[in-house]
Amino acid sequence: MGLANLGRLRMKTPKPSANAAQTTPPTPAPPPPPLWRPNRESAYMAVQLGLEGKGTSQIAEIMYGSKSPTEIERVNSLFEFAGSRGFVSMLPPENPELQIQLQERYRGHIRFHVVNNDYAAYDDHPRFHDHTHADAVCHQAANVVATKIHELMFQRRSGDARPIVIANAGGRAVSRLVHFLGGQKRLPEEADPAKLLFISLNSASMPNEYGLSANTLTVRMAEIYGGRHIALCPVWPDEIRKAYETAVNHIDLLICGAGARHGILFTWLDNHAKINLPGRAVGDVCLIPITAQGDEVPLIEKAPERIRKILNPHPTYSALQTLAAQDGVVFIPTGGPRDDGRQGKSAGASGKHSKLEVTRAILDHSLTRTCVLGATLARDLLESP
Repeated sequence: MGLANLGRLRMKTPKPSANAAQTTPPTPAPPPPPLWRPNRESAYMAVQLGLEGKGTSQIAEIMYGSKSPTEIERVNSLFEFAGSRGFVSMLPPENPELQIQLQERYRGHIRFHVVNNDYAAYDDHPRFHDHTHADAVCHQAANVVATKIHELMFQRRSGDARPIVIANAGGRAVSRLVHFLGGQKRLPEEADPAKLLFISLNSASMPNEYGLSANTLTVRMAEIYGGRHIALCPVWPDEIRKAYETAVNHIDLLICGAGARHGILFTWLDNHAKINLPGRAVGDVCLIPITAQGDEVPLIEKAPERIRKILNPHPTYSALQTLAAQDGVVFIPTGGPRDDGRQGKSAGASGKHSKLEVTRAILDHSLTRTCVLGATLARDLLESP
């Protein structure tokens, strides 16, 4: 039977039965509404209305004819979309006075970006404000990283086939930095994003916090810039392993935070993998445990194979020192709950910032030349001996 005849058979109307008059055919269900997603045009319109002084509910009514929670949430999504795509760029104010004091203390060897993020928090929304304080630092850090990537690409925009290697050590600070990076990205004209190679510096991860892993953040940054990436993987073809080893020995920019002694990662590792920080360590940088004097402490002397399998940490301590001396390390210390807001009880056991000890060790031992931090931690550094 041909397709035309088949079509005609499907279109035939059945003969009415004797009971046809007594039955009513069911009304077909309306098709589901199309899935709503933010787009550039709507995001631009929402931002424009916001700059005119209109509130979220007013914008929702203008754009969607309703002020219902669904429409208001759409407007909120549009603002977030606009920020991630660079339609709007809002940087927190820096504190020049604290920056100068810190640079004098460290004799001009370190460039500080001190963010005024210690405004008062509201006790009825403490978690929201904890994230806001840390995000202010990470937002500024994203601008610093984007500027450095722009400079590297400008320097190698032509005549240099070497990849520009951007490495990250994972963690909450780097994760929030990457969240803001898309809105800060800028590339020189005629630059080739394929020159950018993003690599992860360890395979540490937690199953319920995988978004903080260096592997995940490496892929996200490569997607933002349109570059390439190499993540650490249990199965490595020889050519990829060689490419990674070459890249990790020729890092142009390393982005990292710091782990406190009782931080989230090593607490989890101690509980579930029996890997803990050595007793003399005040924290870690790039999963390298360090003392209060900034000296390296071996993680576990008796189990190097297990460390490599679970953490696979890079670079070496001496390589980190060399890269820092070349101003290739951007260091972003953000603390635990209430640290930067400093209202109520601080996360630090001594009433100081929870990252004070490890940050002081990193700065005193010149493990970075660029540091982005909050005003509260800056003041604690200046007050400490």
